[in-house]
Amino acid sequence: MARPSESAVRLRDESAYRTYNGQPAPVRGCGFMLKPTTRGGYVDRIMPDIMVLVYVLRGEATFSDWNNVDHRISAGDMVVMPAGKRHGIQHDPDGRWAEAYVSFDGAFGDQLMRLGVLDANTSILKPGVEQSLVDRFDRILKQLQMLPDHALPTLLLEVHALIDEANQLHRKQFRPDRRQQMVDQACMLLSQNLETRIDIKSIAATLGISYERFRKIFRQRTGISPGEYRIRRRIDRARALIRQHHLSNKEVAYMLGYPDPFTFSKQFRKVTGQWPDQFRGPLVR
Repeated sequence: MARPSESAVRLRDESAYRTYNGQPAPVRGCGFMLKPTTRGGYVDRIMPDIMVLVYVLRGEATFSDWNNVDHRISAGDMVVMPAGKRHGIQHDPDGRWAEAYVSFDGAFGDQLMRLGVLDANTSILKPGVEQSLVDRFDRILKQLQMLPDHALPTLLLEVHALIDEANQLHRKQFRPDRRQQMVDQACMLLSQNLETRIDIKSIAATLGISYERFRKIFRQRTGISPGEYRIRRRIDRARALIRQHHLSNKEVAYMLGYPDPFTFSKQFRKVTGQWPDQFRGPLVR
């Protein structure tokens, strides 16, 4: 059977949430979401007792894991957000984001990691856009809406089956790729020390490749140049400073090494489509 493209998957807004004997149910929520703005993003979030799986159906974002590593995610990626671990996500400002998600008991998620069903060191699976996975989310959603309370714990079996299939698809698609490994390492290096200026050519030297070849391979795999990737990560850091610490444009520009607030604001708008004050909103100045 041919795999569906992201455009072939039915996108919608529909969610369900349940309680169980007056307490949160083993599967807390499930559904599908469209996020036409960047307001659905967040930084440094911790969910003490809930694990969440987010399956990207359309669009792109930057996911920051609990090791402070930024990952570019797009359609076909499944993001694992364990209970008790800090993380954040910033959607690209193109309004295309669509996802399926399921949230469930964090202790069950911890057990899946102890058993090796989920890799405790991996925050992203790459099963691809698969109708069978969309159908699994849809089935969990419908059962969450209709099952009597006493049957709700059985939905954990459905979550387990969803993760098993995602793992199988991930392993099937993944092939060791030296170029991709190089690009992944470059992305990690480009995401570090965002408060300082770096020579992009030094990244190529660290990877043992000429700058021109490095730039060509990086653009082929990511669609942007290494310099642009670095700029996006710096602006992601700026968004976190604005939202989390309520810093002014002048303070953010100083911390990130921009010569002046106007230069920072201009680059912020070029990347996000908003001026910093628009992103900041009326409540934080």
